[in-house]
Amino acid sequence: MKWSNMEDLLIAEFVPVLNERHPGLPPFSGTPVVESEVISDKAFDIVDVKGTSGSIKRLLSEGNASYYNGDNTVTYSLNFISFEAFLNQFGDWSKDDGRCDYLVYDCGESKQYFILHELSYGHISNKRSKARNQLFQTLNLLSKTDHLWNQIQRFSRRICILSCKDATVASPLQMADGFMQIYAKLPDPIPMPAKQITRLNFEAVETCDIKL
Repeated sequence: MKWSNMEDLLIAEFVPVLNERHPGLPPFSGTPVVESEVISDKAFDIVDVKGTSGSIKRLLSEGNASYYNGDNTVTYSLNFISFEAFLNQFGDWSKDDGRCDYLVYDCGESKQYFILHELSYGHISNKRSKARNQLFQTLNLLSKTDHLWNQIQRFSRRICILSCKDATVASPLQMADGFMQIYAKLPDPIPMPAKQITRLNFEAVETCDIKL
């Protein structure tokens, strides 16, 4: 099956999905825009830039979540789609739909990862319920599409990630080690209880250190 541009599929298939979910509204007639950024760095942080312009990428330990992008044999080209910003464009057609911050996918040949990523701040116990619901509602919307959802199933690993940054937690990058030493010492993600997500064949985890 031919691989299609993910951003084009998002635009083409989300409009009819949202129209069908809101039969009391006239058909959406706008032209949504997909904001995305490809990052191929070996290690980097990301932040939520909604409402502003500029790169989501930050230096390690300066953002809300850290990506350790492959080991010493591979580095992935990761496309970050600002999904919250995308859905916000639909106004009343999406006002009741939860949305995660980013859709992230490996846009290289390997197609290893498709990630739904929700960023938050503070203590995770205060954020988990809402964030888990945002991730599920995003996944549920994606599952209503046709070609887009089929293409998502072709990625080797599909993961929903909640990253909740607590200012009191020190970053692993404070260690004076090389990349692979840091990579080997990263903690494993914490499984997140989320049957609604796992039933759709996605993993669900909590971590601020995304080890690919």
